Amino acid sequence: PPSYPEKFHYTERTKNSITLAWKPPRSDGGSPVIGYFVEKKRQDQQAFEPCNTEICPNMTLTVEGLEEAWMYEFRIKCANLIGESEPSIPLTVVIQDDEVGPEIHMLKHFTADCITVKKGEPIEIPADIIGLPIPKIEWFKDDVLIDQPTETLLMETEVTGRLNAKTTLSIPAANRRDRGSYTVSASNNMGSAKHTVYVMVLDRPTPPRNLAVSNIRAESCYLNWDPPVDNGGSELTNYIIQRKEVLKDQPE
Repeated sequence: PPSYPEKFHYTERTKNSITLAWKPPRSDGGSPVIGYFVEKKRQDQQAFEPCNTEICPNMTLTVEGLEEAWMYEFRIKCANLIGESEPSIPLTVVIQDDEVGPEIHMLKHFTADCITVKKGEPIEIPADIIGLPIPKIEWFKDDVLIDQPTETLLMETEVTGRLNAKTTLSIPAANRRDRGSYTVSASNNMGSAKHTVYVMVLDRPTPPRNLAVSNIRAESCYLNWDPPVDNGGSELTNYIIQRKEVLKDQPE
């Protein structure tokens, strides 16, 4: 007969199931291995019982119908046309949901984590969240928690799997007040993760300030002013000066 399978381990567990995996035996005993048998034993039981009544041809098996919070032992045997191997060394596992620390995967690539749009254009920042238990997901603008969505700033979060969620922050029509940093945060009892994207909204600059006229002469004068409070998100390239002639009343 063959030797027992190698590297017997589990890849995933829930509160009532476990997925087991293994590698082929070191020796097939001179006859090809045709399949595998997995056995289980709950902590309070004396004897192992089969998990699969039919031979398993693959090197992975999900065992269902287990009792949450109980400790189980699992072992595996393989078989060829000569007979069955000895069982492997038992694998001891407590049946409970796996715990996975949060991960954030952005679904759009933003160069240097920066988005630049013109005023009125839409913005969408989607992300996949991984974690178990499903993490608490929050959005921040300039490090301040965004409590509720509004008509001009939308947030949607949906659980898509046992340890997956999708969240999206969107702005239908960007305005200069929407510029700043946007951070998505995910946290559970295993830890936390966050990712920040910077938003720049381009618009026309505000008017220059404090226009003053000096050194007034018959055909010339000096103009002085201060830069605008807001350059619209882009460096100022030049100023445009306009003039309007005001006609004085002609003497009678």
